[in-house]
Amino acid sequence: MTGGPGSGKTTQLEALEKLIISQNLQQKWIMHPEVSRELQEQTDPITKERIFNPATDPNTFTQAILRHRIQDYNNAIHNAINIYDRGLIDSLAYCRAYECQEQNQLIELCQANQYDLVLFFPFWEDIYVQDAGRCENNQQALFISNKIKETLNLLNINYKTVPTGSIEHRADVLVSTIQGLL
Repeated sequence: MTGGPGSGKTTQLEALEKLIISQNLQQKWIMHPEVSRELQEQTDPITKERIFNPATDPNTFTQAILRHRIQDYNNAIHNAINIYDRGLIDSLAYCRAYECQEQNQLIELCQANQYDLVLFFPFWEDIYVQDAGRCENNQQALFISNKIKETLNLLNINYKTVPTGSIEHRADVLVSTIQGLL
């Protein structure tokens, strides 16, 4: 699952996880949650300052997230449906947005490590909320969402755009789309 900040990916992942548990499918559907909030909560034990701060040092933050996403991808459970709340594509898109120097390496990484299905959650102003873990304003969130879509097109990745709507409606779209691949 990919898309701009605050587009509903994590909420949808949580709803999907509840549905999977209710249907006793945990062994076949594996969730890989987003790590950015977890990283932002890490503090230096001495100074108590945040170790990773996307507002002041987006490149270091993006690199830390990338390491986690590579680990998630490499730890995929074979013969299961692995669902990622963001992935390698997002790292490249953010790197392109913040003009990181490692873009060519990330393009190669994305091309070598493809996903079977990419679900794109477009920016949705009606649900967007800026908070302590989401430092982008609406304009920046829209910019990142567009950068992700550009990155998908740059990599020639086929993707399905998840429509706006209720959590239940979006969950139905996700489940039917994923089951359509099986």
